[in-house]
Amino acid sequence: MDLIHATDEKIEVGEVKDFVKYDAEISLDPTVKKNSFALTMDESVWESSPIREGHFVYIPNSEWGGPIEHVKHSTKTAQITLSGPTWRGMLARKIVEPPAGSAYLTLSAVEANAALQILFGDKFGDFFAISSADTEAIVSGSYRYAQLLTAIGDTFNPAGLALVCGYNNITRKATVSARRIADYSSLVELSQDYGIYLTSNSGGLETYNHVIALGRGELTERQVIHVYRLDDGTITTDNPGNRGRKDLCAIYDYSNAESEEELVKGATKFLSENAPLRSVDMDTAEITLSLELGDKISARDRLTGLVTTATVKNKTLVISDSGEKIETKVG
Repeated sequence: MDLIHATDEKIEVGEVKDFVKYDAEISLDPTVKKNSFALTMDESVWESSPIREGHFVYIPNSEWGGPIEHVKHSTKTAQITLSGPTWRGMLARKIVEPPAGSAYLTLSAVEANAALQILFGDKFGDFFAISSADTEAIVSGSYRYAQLLTAIGDTFNPAGLALVCGYNNITRKATVSARRIADYSSLVELSQDYGIYLTSNSGGLETYNHVIALGRGELTERQVIHVYRLDDGTITTDNPGNRGRKDLCAIYDYSNAESEEELVKGATKFLSENAPLRSVDMDTAEITLSLELGDKISARDRLTGLVTTATVKNKTLVISDSGEKIETKVG
């Protein structure tokens, strides 16, 4: 993989060589911290071809790269560390706002790449090139001051889609598009039988199956709705009866909810985010599948009996003197 240095005008200076380490991460976690990179080099190497704040480093036609936003110089180690958000990470600091005069920005049965056009708007000017290809996938959604990366995930996930980011060094454009998630869960089941190291998680302490959702109003006039998650995962507002110690309850305060439907939707999301864990983290270095963010595989812990469908949540790339290594984390 060739790591390229370009100026703030995206004019290529050349390949970055003789660096100590390049470490990059991309993730379904919609934060800059989880979608960023760092490049470390000796100060003498940097001095011969300075990479400054506002410049770019990237591996062409991949997610690995972005703008330099932090330059750190340590005289103790005689090293320079350059870091910044990946192309995906740049989306974590933009907000989807409703159009003037509207409460929400609404997507109603829109083709997936066309939806990206609407969600992006003019937030990046012409920095990003958004695919115009017809995915034949239709999405919907409604957003009010939502973080862009979160809004894209909320739009794509129900339709079985994932976001693809990259950089085209010919057009000098960062690129985004929608793709269909690859689901290998019915074809591949990974376990320790294959010599794969894994950590399984089941249950948890900070988990809930009952939410008291508080909406608009004051005191006795306040809107109150109980939302339950049943043992089979079903979400309902119907009281399942006294569950005794197994009723794990929390308050969900949403005083600005515009409707009962919106209040229930928010409480349902809270329950989903605080459900008991059923996850498997594994070292996928020995897997020959080319897994991308959002792809699914089946995983089994032979000892505990936990079986779950695992989603690719993180990928990291490390380039150093010992070579190149890409790690894929699922859970």
